[in-house]
Amino acid sequence: ITKPTRLENDNSGAVLISRDAASMHNSRASAMRAIFCHECVEQGHAVGVALQMAAQVARQSPVAVRYCKELIQGARTQPVNSLLAAERERFVDLFELEDTLEGVNAFLEKRPPQWTRR
Repeated sequence: ITKPTRLENDNSGAVLISRDAASMHNSRASAMRAIFCHECVEQGHAVGVALQMAAQVARQSPVAVRYCKELIQGARTQPVNSLLAAERERFVDLFELEDTLEGVNAFLEKRPPQWTRR
């Protein structure tokens, strides 16, 4: 992978790489295989893609998003293996929340969820 024109990390765990279209085509598959980035975008499109990703995250359970962000931030300073127990605990914790049942019901009823943060 050649050096990106811009490498943007929005602290959500996503890294956006902005490159010119010609060189991006050759490196996209390599970057995705290496799990180096979530998505490659053309130069000048990183902000728009980041906003689309943020909109997707905003529709998720706020508690689940908070748990994910805690784990992602932890992985920046600790070995990932040291966080596996915390990930498992958070996963189990989610099943005790009203929001989990709301998310399932909303999906089955084909409607947007109404999150309560409980």
